[in-house]
Amino acid sequence: MKSRRSLFTAMFFGLVLVGFGAIEVGLSVFGYGVDARLFERHRQVNGSYVENNTFYNRYFDKSHWAKKDPKGGSIRGVFRYRKSPRVLRGFLLGESAAQGFPYHSNHTFGKMIEAALTAAGRYEKVELINVSASAISSYAIRDIARQLDEFEPDFLIVYAGNNEYYGTISESTGGSHLSRTLYLRLRGLHLFELAFDVASGELLRPVGGGEELMSDRFANKHYPKNDVVDERVARNFISNIDGIVSEYAGRIPVILAEPVANLLDVARLRAVSGQLTEGREAAREVLRRLPLGDHARRAQAARFCALMERQLDRPHEARAVLLAELRRIPDPQSATAVPLRTRLVAESLMRGDIRAAQAVLDLMPEGAGVLEPAVAVAIAALRPLPAYASGRIDDAARYIEAADQLLAAAPDDHLAEWLDAIAWLCWTETVVGRHLSALAHFDRAVAVARGTGQSYIISNLLAGQAQVLTMLGRLAEAAAAAEEAAEVARLLGSGSQLVFALTQQCLAASWSGGAETALRLGEQAVQTGTDSREWAGALARYARAIALINAGRRDEGAATMREACDDFNRPTLDQRSLLSACELMAYVEAAGGRPEQASMWAGRAAKVARPSLEVNVAFAALARAHALRGPDPAAAVAAARQATQIFADAGLLIDAGRAGLCAGLACAAAGRPSASASVRARRRMVTRPSAERG
Repeated sequence: MKSRRSLFTAMFFGLVLVGFGAIEVGLSVFGYGVDARLFERHRQVNGSYVENNTFYNRYFDKSHWAKKDPKGGSIRGVFRYRKSPRVLRGFLLGESAAQGFPYHSNHTFGKMIEAALTAAGRYEKVELINVSASAISSYAIRDIARQLDEFEPDFLIVYAGNNEYYGTISESTGGSHLSRTLYLRLRGLHLFELAFDVASGELLRPVGGGEELMSDRFANKHYPKNDVVDERVARNFISNIDGIVSEYAGRIPVILAEPVANLLDVARLRAVSGQLTEGREAAREVLRRLPLGDHARRAQAARFCALMERQLDRPHEARAVLLAELRRIPDPQSATAVPLRTRLVAESLMRGDIRAAQAVLDLMPEGAGVLEPAVAVAIAALRPLPAYASGRIDDAARYIEAADQLLAAAPDDHLAEWLDAIAWLCWTETVVGRHLSALAHFDRAVAVARGTGQSYIISNLLAGQAQVLTMLGRLAEAAAAAEEAAEVARLLGSGSQLVFALTQQCLAASWSGGAETALRLGEQAVQTGTDSREWAGALARYARAIALINAGRRDEGAATMREACDDFNRPTLDQRSLLSACELMAYVEAAGGRPEQASMWAGRAAKVARPSLEVNVAFAALARAHALRGPDPAAAVAAARQATQIFADAGLLIDAGRAGLCAGLACAAAGRPSASASVRARRRMVTRPSAERG
């Protein structure tokens, strides 16, 4: 009796299985559901497989299914059944980025890799077959990878991690990791498809004709920050990728493009394109996620983060993030550490800490082949200013020549990576009197920044252009460049860049005779928020002082200029501006009938000046002329004329006009008959718009 019951049970289940099998076969014969073959035999090319584009329907709702192409179009890859030993065959798995969206599949990085491997000449043929699809997640990628073994792969490349929240089988679709995995395992059974379609309402839904999939899936969706969800998504993603690696471990390489690299690219692109806050946050997120031992990528993220912190007026945070990463890198002269140290030099220069900048530069490796070309250009661009500020004029000149040669030979791509460092070379050339070279380098840097979409640096470069143009007396051009610099800085939300721009707007307006405009811009520059203990803040006060002096408010201007110079305690003004400040203060004191104070400022100018630089000599001579105009007019005339000639030879029209005006006033004080005509001519030269002077 017992045996008969067992037999009956076995027959019952057997009949059930046969029934299910018959239904499965019937559904297959009538073509119900998704064709489970990833590749099918090519109808025209014997012995070859071709991709089955309807296979990917298994990951989508019916409204997003692709229809069978009877003409066999949109074929991404064709390969032979039998693989020759001299053929290298790989498969590229991923989402839309790997698929090549929105471009053709032959334009993807996979095809570039295939072409590069082919060009190496080691194989008879290289096949890198793209089996990526838009909107899928790592669950689908693992499912595809399971089916590749029969096609004799030599390696796999997996580029994934973008769709784990909103992909077709992902966090947004609900379910657990186990249920999603089981669903895909059963998806190959037509009977399961039928049961699922009936239960989900897919049975009667029309095929195709839906919205663009990812725009549909992302529409009005948002995941608030949730560490628990983030951890679960990350854990499931890692499990799926580990499943792919485990399946092929010990047999073929599985090459992973880690998803954090995508986030690092986001940080870089947002940073250089001017999305300062978003770039900083993306960089900090990379630093949070990357292992502490991943020095190379952490260094990239730290550099972008520091750059954005500086632009967002957070200099202490910028310095802190650089130092924190540098402490983790074992070798301070490694290729990983040097870019961070290069950025640290720029931070020290902004703070006016020349000794700190020089100390870091002294530790930099030198010599051909030691540094990457772009980094070598950046370091060369930073070396001249600390040398000049320390009084090593010959060294500064040598460094400038070396940097100039490197820049001339460097392609724009190398400059594009370090435009912030190139700006320092331009500023240095400005203060040492190489105005035309500085302007040429500013022009090229602006062109590179515009051409590569690097909005973050354009404002500073335009402000630098404006400064040189003002010195050369090209005031209309200077005003236009400074105005654009201010507009860009406001769009970026960068206070530090706005200070530079407003400073140059103030100077251009003041020397053009627009006193009220200059005063307003100078006040805005000072109030924007940059500390006077940093170069930008001191420069803003210097510009406002000039605006006040030129507007006839000399006592207020003198007080502001003393603040800009920090009363010579620890001034952060660059040497050229400090020298100019001494000369202007000598003028104010002389005009106020205080020859002893004027003489004191002339003495300071003589101490600040570098005797080997002609323009420095001219400023010191003009300061001396101001001081001597009352006590010794004849000596004042000689000194002023010396300054006039030097300024004119250097192309500094405004300073030449001011020096000539001083000479004329001294002539008048000495009772010379030509004094009145000379004074009138020089006044016209100083106050006339630059366009009228040609």
